[in-house]
Amino acid sequence: MKNLNQSLKTLMALIAMSFTLFTTSSAMNGNTLGDYTNNVKTTENVLSNGGEYAPSSTPQEALRNLETYINTQDMKGILSLYHDNGVFVNQPEGAILKGDAEISAGFQGFFDLGGQADIQLRNMIRSGDLALMVVDWTFAGTDSEGNAYKFGATATDVLQQDENGNWYYKIDNAFGVAKAENKANSASIDKKDIALSSTTPRGVLKKLETYLNTKDMKGMMSLFHEEGVLVNQPEATPLTGYDAISGGFQGFFDMGGKADINVRNVISAGDIALVIVDWTYGGIGADGKPYEFGATATDVLERDENGNWLYRIDNAFGVAKAN
Repeated sequence: MKNLNQSLKTLMALIAMSFTLFTTSSAMNGNTLGDYTNNVKTTENVLSNGGEYAPSSTPQEALRNLETYINTQDMKGILSLYHDNGVFVNQPEGAILKGDAEISAGFQGFFDLGGQADIQLRNMIRSGDLALMVVDWTFAGTDSEGNAYKFGATATDVLQQDENGNWYYKIDNAFGVAKAENKANSASIDKKDIALSSTTPRGVLKKLETYLNTKDMKGMMSLFHEEGVLVNQPEATPLTGYDAISGGFQGFFDMGGKADINVRNVISAGDIALVIVDWTYGGIGADGKPYEFGATATDVLERDENGNWLYRIDNAFGVAKAN
């Protein structure tokens, strides 16, 4: 465990150093992030041999390509997998890296360690042109002193399909629901300060809590996109359509308890947001005994043309494994 933690801290230090060196160098040379982007990524990403990076026809293929490009240290290949406004979060509850320059700097720490990635898809939830992937990954190798290292996490990634049927990373959240070591870096906000409004992802979650606790099924359904899905058990089959989603929530209503829903982090990329939510549900059972259970959800919301956010994927149990 000591070696694992040390390797992880080494990676974080390398990532921070890579990004600092990039921004310092760019400033000294008068370059902007846009200058770097234009130099690295064009509409069609061209390989040195004159070929092109083939787009990913499925989310699974995008994941396989990411593993390949990391292990061959192909930065242009990695960048070709990202949506134009895709983002990368490479530390637990860390900064949201945007654009080719920042994303490249984020991956440079892995390159500098010189190890190999092993990336395994555990679960995928589809909602139309969006996919939420739960991904178990490790990164292993030998450090500069000859010591073997291995670390990893469970990522929660959001990919989006374009009009040509190809899939690109919208949100690459490498450490999933892991908490920041330094609590001061947490994006958590007291929910009493959050407006009961659909104009923010946090407001939608506050509405969900309110409707759940008042047994307002119509209110609950108003929060879901027409293509929205609910996963109300660990790694269960997604419930699609308002009737099925209503049925999924009815079990909570029947228990008669109360929900306590707290948004820990929001990662936004354009009109798509990945929301990390800590929740509990508790009350008094039919046997007169108190009960409480909960989990950390990984939810995907989309902003509509009116500026309101709607549920595309309500993954209530997040990265929890099925029994």
